[in-house]
This record gives sequence, structure tokens and C-alpha cells, in this order.
Amino acid sequence: MNRLRNRFERKLKNLTILLLGAVTLFSLFVFVCFIRSPLEHNNEDLFFTVSSGWGTVRVAEELSSSHLIPSSLCAIPVFLLSDEKVKAGTYRITFGETRWHLLQRILNGAYGDVYNYVTFPEGGTLRNYVGILMENGIVNEETSLSSKIEEGFFYPDTYALAPGEGIDTLLTMVKKKFNSVLGEVRTGSSLSLNDHDAVVLASLVEKEAGKSLEEKRIIAGILLKRLEKGMPLQVDAPFLYEREKGSAQLTNSDLQQDSPYNTYTRKGLPRTAIGNPGRDALYAVFHPLNTSYWFYLHGNDGRVHYARTYTEHLKNKRKYLR
Repeated sequence: MNRLRNRFERKLKNLTILLLGAVTLFSLFVFVCFIRSPLEHNNEDLFFTVSSGWGTVRVAEELSSSHLIPSSLCAIPVFLLSDEKVKAGTYRITFGETRWHLLQRILNGAYGDVYNYVTFPEGGTLRNYVGILMENGIVNEETSLSSKIEEGFFYPDTYALAPGEGIDTLLTMVKKKFNSVLGEVRTGSSLSLNDHDAVVLASLVEKEAGKSLEEKRIIAGILLKRLEKGMPLQVDAPFLYEREKGSAQLTNSDLQQDSPYNTYTRKGLPRTAIGNPGRDALYAVFHPLNTSYWFYLHGNDGRVHYARTYTEHLKNKRKYLR
């Protein structure tokens, strides 16, 4: 009897050890396959694309070869036992996301925010925008936007690029947005300038005025009156574009040195836009405010001071530029 009991106890002990081993192995399998994150050693988001026509096995193999799961065997049972089928598309995989969650998203078509958002500030130049594009990995340092789009016609906004979309896709969106905004601000306007000259003037207004739409409209009205009267515009912003010199750095020699961007020595508009204006600057040019002012300056007090006569303008200079 004791012999039978000892044999039973040994078998029970061995069975227990086998069961504990199986549970341990299964727990390890679950942990490695599903609980751990595929990005535990990389805090940058990744993208994984399921191409149209891929079946369960192909998706599992691609996940494994991309090192997002340790083995295709981790994914195949999950896919086969689900009522859903794998969904084609590009998935954004964020730091800390578990493999189980990723597999469920692939079954449900929950792609995540896969877009690369790129923001271009109002008034920036094409040179500035190349720098932004380089930071976002869209172009390299040898890229020149001037061969693809004209200065002033790159509408400043935030654009969303899907994985794989590059500069050509972006420029298509930029041009579409520009034409849409231009059509909106042109509505109801009696402006006599063509669109090119209107954009050039808007680029001046963008640099010369503050953020206030009213201020932009007043300054646009002043500059338009000077154009119609045949007066030099005498604005400093083009020097920053051409020579990278702001108003405080300009000398009398700078003002006298003739160039297509010197609005002191030449009447009319600069040869090209000096930046890319936003909606308010464009609107201001097409809908300027008609005032009695002919002059303006930005005082040291941070405000704009307008004048009806040159004498009044000189007084403002003495008072607010000390």
C-alpha cells in the first residue's frame, strides 16, 4: 500500500512540475508575444504597412521580419481565432504600446495618427521653409523650393503628410490651399492689381504690420495710395529679405544702394514677394482701409504711429524713435 502511495505521489509531483512548467512557459509566451512592447528599446514611433491582398500568414511574417513580434506564431493564432480580418493600411506604433494591442488594431483597422504634421509660419521665406522640411525629413539640404514654387505663393499653414508622401504631394496641397484662400479674399474686392502684384504687396504688409487685421488693412491702404500716387513705398522689410538687414541695422548707404528690392530708390513693388503672406495679409490688400494717412512708423513703445503729412511723420520720428 505504501509503495502504491509513494508511486502515486511521485507521479502527482511530476505532473505538478510539468503543469507548473507548462504554465510558466505559457506565461512567458504570453508575456513575450503580447504584453511586451515592440518599441521598448526605441522611444521613436514606427510605421507598419499592411498592403492590400495580404493574408493572415503574410501579415504575421511581416510583423516578425520587422521585429515587431518575436515570431509569426505569436500573431497567427490571434488572427485566426478572431471574427475580424486583418485590415490593409499604415499603422502608427507608439512607444509603450503592447504587441497585443497592436494585433487588435490591425484586426480593427485602428491606424492611429499616422500623419506627419508640418507647420509653416506666416511671412516665412522659401529658404526658411526648406529648413523646416529638412527638420521633418522631407527634403535634403540641396533642395531648392524656388524651382518648384514662386516666393509668396507657398501658403503658410499646417499640412498633414501620410507615410510615403513627400515634397510633390505637399506642394500640391500648398497650391490648392493658396488658390482656395486667394479666391476667398478676392471676393468682393475692387483691387486693380493683378494677383502676382497683390501677393507681392501682401508679403510687404505681412512684414510691415503686426498681428492685428485692422493694422494690416490700414498699412495696405497707405501702400496702395503711394503706388497709385507714384510715390516710392519706402519700406524697410525688403532689405531683410535681400540683405538680411533689419530696420535698426540699415545705413544711409544701404538706402542709397539701388536694387530691385530697394523701395527707396525705385518706385513700385519689389521684383518678387519677400515672404509668404497669410490669409489676413492677403485679405488686407484686397480689402484695404481708406484713411487719410500717408505715413506710418513702429515706435519704440511697440505701437504703430500714423501721420497725414510728412511734417507730422517727422514729429512722430523724433517722438517715438528716440
